[in-house]
Amino acid sequence: IAPWSDCLGFRTAAGVLKQIHTASVIGLPSRMNVHDGNEHSSTDILPLLQSISRHVGVQVITSTVRAFFYARLSYPSNSVSNVSDVASKPVGSYIPLVRRIGDEKRELENQKPDVDTSDLTKEHNRFRVSAATLIFCAVLSQHSSFKACDSALSDVIPVALTLLDDVQSFHQGLGAAIILSAIESLSPFEPDTPTPAFVAKFNPFLTSAFETAIQHSGREEAPLITTICFAQSKWIHYLSTLSQHPNCIVPQATANALARKATADMMHRVINQAQFGGRDGNDERIAGMLVAGINPLLALLANLPDAASIEITRVGLSALLPLIGWRGSSLESHAIHISSMTCMLSLMNGAYPIMTKHGGKILTEVMLLLDRSDKDTAYLSETNSDFPCGSDHHTAANVTVKVALYCGAVSL
Repeated sequence: IAPWSDCLGFRTAAGVLKQIHTASVIGLPSRMNVHDGNEHSSTDILPLLQSISRHVGVQVITSTVRAFFYARLSYPSNSVSNVSDVASKPVGSYIPLVRRIGDEKRELENQKPDVDTSDLTKEHNRFRVSAATLIFCAVLSQHSSFKACDSALSDVIPVALTLLDDVQSFHQGLGAAIILSAIESLSPFEPDTPTPAFVAKFNPFLTSAFETAIQHSGREEAPLITTICFAQSKWIHYLSTLSQHPNCIVPQATANALARKATADMMHRVINQAQFGGRDGNDERIAGMLVAGINPLLALLANLPDAASIEITRVGLSALLPLIGWRGSSLESHAIHISSMTCMLSLMNGAYPIMTKHGGKILTEVMLLLDRSDKDTAYLSETNSDFPCGSDHHTAANVTVKVALYCGAVSL
């Protein structure tokens, strides 16, 4: 069921989903939830998909969507032989929906596609990729056991990797969203379950795909780079949690080194972004990378023993000190001030043996920020008609002052 762009197509898709939902509960002993699909409005696509996955099974849906994504699932026809096409088709490398980085000039003349897609426009392919992402994100949380979840993720992660390693930034964001849903689906099983099978199989590829995606999306829209950074930080957090188990294939030292490298790489990206100033939404990109990517990883390193952030202290100061001194009084500028100071707090905690040598320069930048914040507060008070008390600008200015006071106290 693809998300059609027009209202009529969307209502038709919702109607088909309701029919599938009704068919999925036929034969259940208690006929439970038969009318659930009819109780939702025509825009409630997610509850319908989740209900269908509970009745049919998450593994069945994820394996079918994966087969459709890689063009191994034939289109419906009058022949009943298409029912078994998924199992009979060989696993090939033909991917009609996306192109991997570096493959845009590669000739595909010797590869024969299973489905003739010559009549499909780029827009239709975009909708098909979006449909696969929507279904994955909707159904992954409906698993009944760790075994079922692990089996479903074995079908989901290859699709997410293909999208994350694509040349189109839109596809990279969808791949990151799928990985976020996959990690969230594993959260109930983290304390006492074995390592999922896909971790051993795809961990190196995920690490490389995240690094490449962040490099290629530095000048894209802020929500895109924020989503990718957030997915990377969540993935490293998950690996760090797994590494604490005695039988995990990912050692604690490897997870810590991965966290340091990812943090340093994102800080280098922030340094490059800061050179362009705040124009063209650049301030939003910087704030998104700080909040979603750098700060969670610095907090992770700060909670580890033996001052795990010492190795990235120099690059951390080079990236964060100019951001604390970022000029501007907009909401985006306040977001940069607050997020950079919270990152600095985590860096000071994670590299405490040597941060005493840098306390003076940190305190200087914080004091200059406090002076600018006082002037911003006075300006907002004078223009009360444009910025009434309690507005977002007033709140952001007050929060900036409080975080600056705390950061300055810690730097002492």
